[in-house]
Formats: sequence, structure tokens, C-alpha cells
Amino acid sequence: MSIFFENESRHDDLLQMLIENAVNNPEVYDEVYSAIVKNEDYVLYGDYPKELKIKVVECLIEYFIKTDEFEKCQFLDKIKNKI
Repeated sequence: MSIFFENESRHDDLLQMLIENAVNNPEVYDEVYSAIVKNEDYVLYGDYPKELKIKVVECLIEYFIKTDEFEKCQFLDKIKNKI
């Protein structure tokens, strides 16, 4: 089950776009962050490979550093360390 979309392939596409820095819409980063906050267990224990989850979280951290949203970075760093 996807935390973002009902259609898993769309979820995979979004994750790939995040990793490739192909997302230009700040709202997407905020939505992904919100989904992680609301579904932390899914991120930690979901079926996606550990390496993929870490890459996505690192991409989010990079984005939020650029936007000076350091509280989000701290939370994401904690999630990354738990993965």
C-alpha cells in the first residue's frame, strides 16, 4: 500500500523523480514530508528497499536545507538513522 497514491507505479515514479531532483514543485516536497510524519512506521518498516528509502530521505533533506527548513531536516535525519 502506498502512502502517497493508491497506484503503486505512480508512487514509484514519484520516488524516482525525487531521487533525480526532477521535482520542481515545493508543495510536493511538503506533501511527501507530511506523509512521512503521518506514516513514520510505513517509512521504517515498509516494503521498499532500505537503500531507496535512505536516498529519498536524503533528497528531502537536501531540499529542506536549500529552503532553510532545518527543523524538517532534523526530523528527517532521525528517520534516516532509524531506517
